[in-house]
Amino acid sequence: MEINVNELVKIKLKDDVIIFQTDTVYGIGCLLSSQKGVERIYDIKKRDGQKPLAVLCGSVAQVKSICKWTDTNLTKHWPGALTLVLPKNANVGDFVTSGFETVGVRIPNDSIALTILNHFGPMAVTSLNLSTEPAILKYQE
Repeated sequence: MEINVNELVKIKLKDDVIIFQTDTVYGIGCLLSSQKGVERIYDIKKRDGQKPLAVLCGSVAQVKSICKWTDTNLTKHWPGALTLVLPKNANVGDFVTSGFETVGVRIPNDSIALTILNHFGPMAVTSLNLSTEPAILKYQE
């Protein structure tokens, strides 16, 4: 079901999975706290369970809420296509990181993605394509 971002932010996602544009590729994501949502993403993509998901954030404050990180020198590259791999804190479950103690985080440079992330908070995400297929860059794909 396709809905616009203004309608989406009225919904309580809970364990739902959503598809949305970012500044690089279309992504599939869920609330960071939703283990069921993460499991659905792995099922939908046919993704290897040993490959962790990344986390998109809407702000540096959100990044700091999920990572053990104090250096803000790299934030000059955000929002943008820079993904940092940082030590995670207890707000990021092992089901997101496949048991790794680090997490890939990024603040996308896309107004729709930022609206979603600033409303719902950090989201566990990956590219929309099936794991063996090329990335989806356009809505029509």
